[in-house]
Amino acid sequence: MTQLACQTITWGPERLNSRYPDVVRDVMAAGFVGVETKFDILKKYREELPRLREETGVRFVAAHSGFDSLKSAIGNQEELGTLKAVLRTSQVEYVLVSYGPQSDTTVYTGVGQTLVEAQRALGDLGITVLFHNHGHEIEHDFDALKRICDVGGSQGIGLAVDFGWALRAKVDLNEFIRSLNPCIRYAHFKDFRENQFVELGTGDIGLENAVAAVKPLDLPWWIAEQDHCEGQPVDSATRNYQFLQRGLL
Repeated sequence: MTQLACQTITWGPERLNSRYPDVVRDVMAAGFVGVETKFDILKKYREELPRLREETGVRFVAAHSGFDSLKSAIGNQEELGTLKAVLRTSQVEYVLVSYGPQSDTTVYTGVGQTLVEAQRALGDLGITVLFHNHGHEIEHDFDALKRICDVGGSQGIGLAVDFGWALRAKVDLNEFIRSLNPCIRYAHFKDFRENQFVELGTGDIGLENAVAAVKPLDLPWWIAEQDHCEGQPVDSATRNYQFLQRGLL
């Protein structure tokens, strides 16, 4: 059964750094059952996470890590120990990793190899490492993501596909899914109107088409992500939850 979680980026860096427990309470009040959060925030609040989980019932679904930070950690025992301690405390299910724009897609073969190394390093925690795309990897073709899947698919590496970026890149959704499934393990939804982040379902990229296309995949998690909002984040999160919930019906 697909469950709904929220990327906490909507609340902005100031609130995340100073009032993360209140952000989690907002997410749960909006209707979600889980959160996706930057690793550094989970690290900062690691002592409070068990109490927050007991209080709210939240699931810390995923930690988002920078590629260079993750690569450094798996090559350093002290850093790796800290990383694993935070992930163990938060009980995250996934570690998501992104990578900056590259003119040569062959670079992504090496990215996939690093993700495989990370998967092995974190394997005793039962965590799955996923690559999270933006628009630049798929603007012209799907070669970058295919390279990651070719290297890591058999090792458990998957894709956390951002379908908002996919639509903005004007990909053919059916071809996109057909080319990358079953490597697609996790879905992000964001929306745009005139290239600005907006609440889900209020943009001009046809996000409802992505929801309909993803539903048959029966993924464990759909994630709402809105990088910026004009009003109160909890209000936007509530509307984002309602949009995704309707998509599941």
